[in-house]
Amino acid sequence: MTIKHLLSRATAATALVATILAPGTALAATYVDPYDITVAGQVLRIVAGSQYDSLVVGSASFTVTLLAGQTFIVRSPGTSPLALENNVLQPACRVLTTRDNQLSLNGPAVVTVTPSTVPCSTTNYSDDKTPFVSVVSPNGGQTFKSGDTVQIFWSNAGNATAGVRISYSADGGQSATLIADNVINSGFYSWTVPSMPSTTHARIRLDGIDQSRVLTFDLSDSDFAITGTSPEVAPAPAPSSRPPFVPTSVTTSAVSIDADRAFPLAEVVSGTTTCTAGTRIKGASSAAVYYCGRDGKRHGFPNQRVHDSWYQGFTGVVTLSDSQLAAVSLGKNVTYRPGVRMVKIQTDPKVYAVDANGALRWVPDEWTAKRLYGDDWNKKIDDLSDAFFADYSIGEPVPSN
Repeated sequence: MTIKHLLSRATAATALVATILAPGTALAATYVDPYDITVAGQVLRIVAGSQYDSLVVGSASFTVTLLAGQTFIVRSPGTSPLALENNVLQPACRVLTTRDNQLSLNGPAVVTVTPSTVPCSTTNYSDDKTPFVSVVSPNGGQTFKSGDTVQIFWSNAGNATAGVRISYSADGGQSATLIADNVINSGFYSWTVPSMPSTTHARIRLDGIDQSRVLTFDLSDSDFAITGTSPEVAPAPAPSSRPPFVPTSVTTSAVSIDADRAFPLAEVVSGTTTCTAGTRIKGASSAAVYYCGRDGKRHGFPNQRVHDSWYQGFTGVVTLSDSQLAAVSLGKNVTYRPGVRMVKIQTDPKVYAVDANGALRWVPDEWTAKRLYGDDWNKKIDDLSDAFFADYSIGEPVPSN
């Protein structure tokens, strides 16, 4: 996924922050299994492999924010599927041969989808030519090793796309590494398994592409295993003069957002502001939540992951009128609490630890990441949108010893 956002930074912050007031909504970069949501009393299914940056599910509609390169597919299942009205001029009815109504969305876009009470016509469902690709092998349960040549097979239905993009995942489909792009859609490809750490959560991802747009995709139905070629002994650490980094220590030191970001103390006349330092506020007609700094400004949380690095839940959030909220100046965005998560952007292969005051420190190798964050270090990495990368600064790399 290429991380580019079509919104301005300020607008993007508002759109993304809205997700944190939907605590019942799952947030992830990619759905690795089909996922059902209920909107207007109707069950909609998000197709496995769908990608998104944020998702807000309301009582009558849902809004999904897609970055450039992300594709999201939702279906209204059943013999009488509902029309999926949307604000991006996509057909509200595209009934598949399964009689499901499918809506395919490509980023960058912020899309609101409202299920209609009027069902789609299924008269000509058997003649539908919507393209489908489906991974046939490896589709789960196999075991390979680095250096093996594996035949990847897939099937096509409907109007086949001109090309496919093939990727593999080592974490059950949450992220993917490119194998080959713009491959002729022949139904097979020979893949040499690269040198990599062992995993029991490998999957193949297949994207059907036409004129640079992803029209269809599929993941292996379940995980397969790869026996990797990690060295038996970690390399000897080299002496380093870089400042040490201990996640638990920097987290403990960040006693508050004010302390971490070193916001200046503003002189505020009593009764002149509704933004009390150290509290969280939101407007009456918006789901966006802000932190009130000691500088007298409101600071946005870019997404729920940033919010949850500082808070557990939303108890204590104060609702203001829209005019009261607008009267509070907008300050810098909140960054991750130091030491809690690592971050990366899709345009940079480096993984960074977050230190005090939003300083990003490159984690140079797997052994360092494991030493700092444990054996499940690779599950503690969040994608950071380019729209918010400027909120951080680049610090010294983390020592590898």
